[in-house]
Amino acid sequence: MTTAQPTGPGVPATLAATWRTLTEATSRRTGSTLAALATVDPAGAPQVRSVILRACDPDRGTVAFATDVRSAKVHELRVEPRVAVTVYDDATGVQLRLAGRATVVTDPEERRRRWAGFGAHTRRAYASPTPPGTPLAPDAATTAAGVDEPDDAWFDRFAWVEVRVDAVDRLDVSADPQERVVLTRDGDAWTGGPVTP
Repeated sequence: MTTAQPTGPGVPATLAATWRTLTEATSRRTGSTLAALATVDPAGAPQVRSVILRACDPDRGTVAFATDVRSAKVHELRVEPRVAVTVYDDATGVQLRLAGRATVVTDPEERRRRWAGFGAHTRRAYASPTPPGTPLAPDAATTAAGVDEPDDAWFDRFAWVEVRVDAVDRLDVSADPQERVVLTRDGDAWTGGPVTP
């Protein structure tokens, strides 16, 4: 996963299992596809919402998701990029808690490449001309707003966010006894090992 050799009991196996879980979650629908993303708002209050994990790069140690560039989470990430991401797959009994730093990708070619991978249903999520969380009038038609705009208008509202994972906390509740391994990254080197569940 990195050029440096991971050290500590259980580190290589835990990293391999973690990236396998995340790669599967981003290539097909699994229990780990829907993640909880934790940020901090400008007032210092924690905020948590669900995001769909869309990409995973084990070599770089990143996971990524898409969102509306006008959303509160994007503003929060630009002010405070430290985040936590948690997934739990009931089918396997594995919880992953990840911590790292998020980057709102600005490279137009990378954004366009990611946008090209979305189907019509996913792109339609960016059709609204008003930002997420905007109060609606009681008689507002939410489904038709923005659908007649060109695709470029929708693309302008699209944000691609990458999280560089700097810590992994993997808990397997299906094991008997339960198994938990905590790892941290310093540069490209991972260290850590088993802890009490």
